[in-house]
Amino acid sequence: MYCSLADIYTAMDKQQIERYLKTGGDVGNEWELRLSSLIQSASDEIDGYLRSRYTVPLAPVPAFIKDICIRIVRYKIVSRRGFGPDAPEQVIVSDYKFCLKQLEKIQNGEIDIGFATTSGSMAPEKILYDTPPRFFDTEFWRGYR
Repeated sequence: MYCSLADIYTAMDKQQIERYLKTGGDVGNEWELRLSSLIQSASDEIDGYLRSRYTVPLAPVPAFIKDICIRIVRYKIVSRRGFGPDAPEQVIVSDYKFCLKQLEKIQNGEIDIGFATTSGSMAPEKILYDTPPRFFDTEFWRGYR
């Protein structure tokens, strides 16, 4: 997993998390098991984006990926209960969408996280070719039109 329970408790108030995850039939701390499940789900979602480019799971976990995981878990916590279009939780939704765009950029090689790609090399570099000047240029073909 790319983040821990302690990381989530740092990002969100523990009582607020409990309020979102607790159900009527809970008799103990079942909500913490749900939270662990959400962390695993977020980690799997991240792996889904990174799998085509890197060997997953990443070890050690880059701080950038840890931060994305925390933000995805926050979204999963809040969206579990649902909310209206004008609710303050919409900020978390837009943050989640931003995280997905970041993951797409990592997947496409636009953002480098400092790991070797699955091919064993770092992100591919652009190759530039230096070719000789054209032999049959526009002036040559002018008489054949």
